[in-house]
Amino acid sequence: MKTPKIIAHRGFWKSLEISENSLESLISAQTLPIYGSEFDVRMSKDEVLVIQHDSSIFDLEISETNFDELNMEALKKNFKLSTLEEFLIQGKKNPDIKLVIEIKDLVDSEMEFKTADKVLKLIKKKQHSKSSRIYIFQSCYL
Repeated sequence: MKTPKIIAHRGFWKSLEISENSLESLISAQTLPIYGSEFDVRMSKDEVLVIQHDSSIFDLEISETNFDELNMEALKKNFKLSTLEEFLIQGKKNPDIKLVIEIKDLVDSEMEFKTADKVLKLIKKKQHSKSSRIYIFQSCYL
């Protein structure tokens, strides 16, 4: 029987009282003897790949708002919004911890395909394909 693989859901954050899906939660997960750290990806209006579970941040819909505006609102609330690029850079610092990427439900199938394409291109550009795992749960891919 194979040993189950442990994945930190949205990073390692709850017991440390840091934000889920934050760069800090990934860094914390990288200190653990686990298989990987899962996080959620969405795309902003100006096509920045944002790490966020919910479709909105402080009442701003991610898909309808440019990244700078989202980030400015987050900073007002003492919250640092992370991007997939930042996560991939951090991921290279400990390639033994797999990056488990969940592309979240998006507005429509065209947006989902566009987001998935951008995620794959960025992973390839950052030469991160061997240490990343991508999960897409939308029916248009099944």
